[in-house]
Amino acid sequence: MTNGSMGPPWQRGWTLKAQAARDALPERVRQMSDAARVELAY
Repeated sequence: MTNGSMGPPWQRGWTLKAQAARDALPERVRQMSDAARVELAY
């Protein structure tokens, strides 16, 4: 059974920092980033 988190503790901290950095970007840049990630996924 898991506690609901994936990966080692340091990874959770990194993803929180990455999310905060992404949220600090202008909306237009976030949209471009999201579009690029979708392209990479397919």
